[in-house]
Amino acid sequence: MRQAVALRIAYRQLCFRRVLVSDVVKLDRNIITHRAFLMVVFMPAGTGRYE
Repeated sequence: MRQAVALRIAYRQLCFRRVLVSDVVKLDRNIITHRAFLMVVFMPAGTGRYE
C-alpha cells in the first residue's frame, strides 16, 4: 500500500513539473514575441521618424 501511495505522489510531482516546464516555455515564447513587437514599435522612434 505504501508503495502505491509513493508512486501516486511521484506521479503527481512529475505532472506538476511538466506543467511548470510547459508554462515556463510558453512564458519564454511570449517574452520573445513581446520583445520583437517592442523592437518593431520603437525602432522607428530611434531613427527619428515619429517625434
